[in-house]
Amino acid sequence: MVQLPKMYRITQAFQRPTVKDRAAAARQELVRLGLDKKIAKGSKIGITVGSRGIQNLIPILRAAVDFVKGLGAEPFLLAAMGSHGGGTEKGQKEVLDSLGITENELGAKVLTCAVTDICNDTVFVVWNFVVVTEIGIDGTPSAAAGFAILGNHPNPFSSGSMIGFAVPEGKHHVELDVIDANGRIFSSLVNAELTAGLHQAQLVAQAGSSQVLFARLRSGSVTLVRPLLLLK
Repeated sequence: MVQLPKMYRITQAFQRPTVKDRAAAARQELVRLGLDKKIAKGSKIGITVGSRGIQNLIPILRAAVDFVKGLGAEPFLLAAMGSHGGGTEKGQKEVLDSLGITENELGAKVLTCAVTDICNDTVFVVWNFVVVTEIGIDGTPSAAAGFAILGNHPNPFSSGSMIGFAVPEGKHHVELDVIDANGRIFSSLVNAELTAGLHQAQLVAQAGSSQVLFARLRSGSVTLVRPLLLLK
């Protein structure tokens, strides 16, 4: 018979600090970030919202919306929820409505943008409201403002996928490549002078094994990377 060592029952009590005024705490954190020096009056600011059931989300979001309005900017609530709601704009809106995340409740328009519709009108709205108003750490416009990789559809993909990307005002030389985890080029998609707007590039992947790939957009000093999933 195996002799077991003497054992004792131990209970550990963890500290559980509570926040009584969630909205005030949220405002305090926003102030601490120094956003008053980064957000310009009249700018359009996107506030991401999800569907993970975060406790006390509504007062936190309301505090963020009111804070942005107090800086003279215009807040928008952007759905950031992946496949929740079936991966469709209608489904995302239904989920957010069920959580109380509505324009009437929070005082800001709610915008949904499904990955399955990467180049519909909503992406134009998100591009204008989020990417163009991007700011650097020092509060000045970021060098990447206006450039964006909007995602790909389908994702995951097995043989081909359409990659959407945005180019800001003016004319820019843009390179769009798909690379593997070691930085090797899997496919070169774009190497051209492009004007402002939304663009698409078709990735064909007849060969290759299942792996995480990366769409890499380069233009001047700007480099953006976004993961893609190839399943074979």
